[in-house]
Amino acid sequence: MALFVPKIDHIGKQSYSAPDLYVANPKQTVIGSFTSIGSRVRIGHGTHPQDYLSTSPYLYLDRLEYKTSQTPSHNEWEELAPVWIGSDVWIGDEVLIKNGVTIGHGAIIGAKSLVTKDVPPYAVVVGVPAKILRYRFAPEIIKKLLKLKWWSLPNYQIKQIPYDDVAAAIQKMEEFRNK
Repeated sequence: MALFVPKIDHIGKQSYSAPDLYVANPKQTVIGSFTSIGSRVRIGHGTHPQDYLSTSPYLYLDRLEYKTSQTPSHNEWEELAPVWIGSDVWIGDEVLIKNGVTIGHGAIIGAKSLVTKDVPPYAVVVGVPAKILRYRFAPEIIKKLLKLKWWSLPNYQIKQIPYDDVAAAIQKMEEFRNK
């Protein structure tokens, strides 16, 4: 499988996506380091007014040049709130992430999930809409990992961390941070 670096302005080191990633607001969306994004993922989507006569943007957006100059403009509906995705996040295939959502560090988003609300750090969420299934680690481990922020260490230190043993990894990161 080919890996691609998403074409967004704010992306951390070693993050990638599989093919066919769509980011609605690439100038303001943030993706942290070491984040893995599956195929056919969509980050950020437009929204439409639900209490107007119609939801069609032709009736309220100036740039579509359909409405008359006397018709009120509501160009604010075109603004897309940025999405913030932390470091060490895994986003499965065909996930949809709505505007303005924050996905915490270490989270996992199950394939084909619809993320409409913020996802806490190290949560595993699945479904439509996405709901917390469980957490990857116990609360005290999550607290330590968030404090240590392994992804912000220099690459030569990151490469020395024993990733297959979380307790040993935390110990090694604490050694690095205390030097």
